[in-house]
Amino acid sequence: MDVSGLIGIEHLTDEELDAILKDVEARGRAVHGGKPAGPIRGRPGKRVEDLEAASSKVGKPA
Repeated sequence: MDVSGLIGIEHLTDEELDAILKDVEARGRAVHGGKPAGPIRGRPGKRVEDLEAASSKVGKPA
């Protein structure tokens, strides 16, 4: 379920909210258990190194 295009939860059904809550709780248990957080499904991840490299190139002549 991709909810990234929605602005607020008022558009979601109870079933969709329950599914999101289950995902969040499972992710929380995994993180507390020592696993890395990892990317959130449906959202592309960006590495810190890539973001820093991109920001350091801003304003520099090519």
